[in-house]
Amino acid sequence: MAALVLTYFLLARIVLTYFSENHIVTLVWPPSGLALAALLLGGKRFWPGIMTGAFLANWLASGSPVTALAIAAGNTGEALLGWWLLSRHFPFEARLSTLRQYYHLLLWGAVVAPVVAALNGSMVLHFATPAPQSILTNFVTWWLGDALGVILVTPLILVWRHLPSHWRSGFLSASATLALGALAGQIVFLGWFHTWLEPVSHEYWMYLFAVPVAIRLGVNGVSLFLVILMIQALTGEAQGIGIFTFDEPRTRMLNIWLYTASLSVVSMSLAILFAERRQTEHILRIERDKLGDSESRLRQLFENMTTGLALHEVICDANGMVVDYRFLSANPAYESLTGLKAAKIVGRTVREVLPGTEQYWIDEFGKVALSGEPSTYENYSRELGQWYHVRTFCPKIGQFAVIVSNITERKRAEEEIRYLALYDPLTALPNRRLLLDRLKQATMASERHHTFGGLILLDLDRFKTLNDSRGHAAGDTLLAEVARRLNANVRTEDTVARLGGDEFVLIVEGLDSDKATAAGQVEHIVEQLRSALEHPFTLEGIDADFVTTASIGLTLFQGTETPIEELLKQADVALYQAKDSGRNAARFFDPAMQAAIESRVALEKAMRKGLARDEFILHYQSQIDHTGRPIGVEALIRWERPDHGLVLPGEFIHIAEDTGLIIDLGKCVLTKACQQLSRWQSDPRTEALHLSVNVSAKQFHQPDFIDQVKTSLEASAARPDGLILELTESIILDRVEHVIAAMNELSELGVGFSLDDFGTGYSSLSYLKRLPLTQVKIDRTFVRDIPEDLNDVAIVRAILAMAKSLGLYVIAEGVETPAQHDFLLEHGCPAFQGFLFERPQAAPASLFPPSPSKT
Repeated sequence: MAALVLTYFLLARIVLTYFSENHIVTLVWPPSGLALAALLLGGKRFWPGIMTGAFLANWLASGSPVTALAIAAGNTGEALLGWWLLSRHFPFEARLSTLRQYYHLLLWGAVVAPVVAALNGSMVLHFATPAPQSILTNFVTWWLGDALGVILVTPLILVWRHLPSHWRSGFLSASATLALGALAGQIVFLGWFHTWLEPVSHEYWMYLFAVPVAIRLGVNGVSLFLVILMIQALTGEAQGIGIFTFDEPRTRMLNIWLYTASLSVVSMSLAILFAERRQTEHILRIERDKLGDSESRLRQLFENMTTGLALHEVICDANGMVVDYRFLSANPAYESLTGLKAAKIVGRTVREVLPGTEQYWIDEFGKVALSGEPSTYENYSRELGQWYHVRTFCPKIGQFAVIVSNITERKRAEEEIRYLALYDPLTALPNRRLLLDRLKQATMASERHHTFGGLILLDLDRFKTLNDSRGHAAGDTLLAEVARRLNANVRTEDTVARLGGDEFVLIVEGLDSDKATAAGQVEHIVEQLRSALEHPFTLEGIDADFVTTASIGLTLFQGTETPIEELLKQADVALYQAKDSGRNAARFFDPAMQAAIESRVALEKAMRKGLARDEFILHYQSQIDHTGRPIGVEALIRWERPDHGLVLPGEFIHIAEDTGLIIDLGKCVLTKACQQLSRWQSDPRTEALHLSVNVSAKQFHQPDFIDQVKTSLEASAARPDGLILELTESIILDRVEHVIAAMNELSELGVGFSLDDFGTGYSSLSYLKRLPLTQVKIDRTFVRDIPEDLNDVAIVRAILAMAKSLGLYVIAEGVETPAQHDFLLEHGCPAFQGFLFERPQAAPASLFPPSPSKT
């Protein structure tokens, strides 16, 4: 234990002192590999040693015992998680004798387990240090170091517990191989012979040396070779020499990490692969020596196989087409599995033995015999009532062998699993998954036949009381009996399912094509069900017969327009209406709610037609600077809907967002706005104005959005510097790097950006300095109550001060009163937009009235 504490502490101190930036950031953290190896070899009894060593190292590095203890807990948790995953859930062997073992170590020890320490450490550094650091940056750096520590150090300790036997006999050869590899590392990472080798690309030399090390020295040599390489890489990076010297500082360590990690995985994989191959060859050599070429032993193996084996030769016609095949041999297992005796079938053709054999199977087996390509299939024998797994291969051209095994039990298990996946084990009724499929089929059938269907949701009254008072056994008995009665009172084409708990669902198909008639039919079925449930239930353990009632919700459907989940919601709403009415009742889905749904569907259809008919227009609201001079306008969409007049966006934008129509709507707005901008730019009175266009998140994240903007500008001949795209914080926070790249590309064209509704999001402040913004807009919710609301006053003043320090232009939205305008003007707000100046209008000539007088 003391040795583990000391080793952990010394490793940590060496790395933090000589191979880290600011004694915090390090490319590799060997203690993580040491800790995992200690637990894998000695068990969890070593965790106090890991905890102690980590605490001492971190205490000396941070100076704070609390911080050191928190970080040490994360380091210990990482090692324990890796040990637990590898030891308890997978057959892990410390010898790393198979690729599977090594890849399990990489996945659980180097990829998953370090997340614990990285997350813990990054949070501690963020909250415990005087200058909080980026959680994401520290998390990634921490994870990279711990992962590489496991990749390099854990295999080294696991495989070097004993000196390999083949090293004892070839120690000088092994040392020479390692020395050559180390020399290559000096050249690659420490710049030896740099002047001579400068014209030569030597980045991949280490891969060339990794192969002979893997072949000659195995996992022991590779693990030692990789540690030497890592020391050289860290030394070169610390001294600023080697192949990564010319990389940018922020990418140098990552490049070294990727280089070392990939080389480690490739080298270890090769070593283990060659070791497995040598082991396999050794085993095959032993088996071959055991079996030899003795025909008697081959016959013994053939006779004692537990799987059936038979050999055949194909019979071809004059055109080379396979027309039959002949049995050459069959082992006892084949006889037992198929019922065909070798004495009666060998030498005979399949058409003689099994006259009913289909030509299809003769053709399939013929392909195997003539092409040499094996095949595998499963087949059910009606004669034997069994399932067989059959593998066919070609021992030589013109022949094929079949290996037969009985898989009847497996098929039965698969069928049972399938049954459990689709049916409720208590009631044997379809469960939710099968119910959704049946409901989908029912809606499709109703669409084909132009008939209505009914969905009935039934909930037992007083069921919880029964469960609580008489136990779950009585409740289960009642549910099973209810299921039986429901099934007995519906037609065979209808479906009864258990949704969960005491809720049952019935799908009634083939009702009348008239809605009123169909509703009457469903009500009749419901009354039958209620009548069936009114009869007392005899339950084990209850002296008197138990009587229950049900609350029932109903809805009708026709066709597939209404989504399946929506139908279930309708029935659920109706069910709760039945419960609210006093239980033991049945209710149809609320007609008012149905009307609202139908209205929404109608509005969506009308919007699609409106887009096709160009019914959407733009109104414009001016933006005024502090002198009262118009500096720009914001384009706002309106819908000139026939027979409805002018429709404001509040009535249709949310539907456009839900249905995806917002993308086509956004294209329409962008096109018309650019056309209007071009007209204004050709007029000397308005040529300096900018035009702002709102962009939705769905539109902005379209792959062709940048092309949309370019196309609209080019088609309208508008100058890009007059166009401002207004983005919300939700767009920026979703896929930040993608958004910044797209904004930069459009900014290079001259397009400006405005951050709309500023202050209503969560974390845009951290991205402001990275965004190519032209302006920010103070949200109207902060403007509305100034100067009376002191909280809003403080927020507005803070936004103005921050924007000024970042060099951002500010526009206040929703300015409606002179008091609001005076306050904003007094505190340095440069521009305003709102009803105080004008309402959105369609005619551009009326957009710029003189500045309003203040009273």
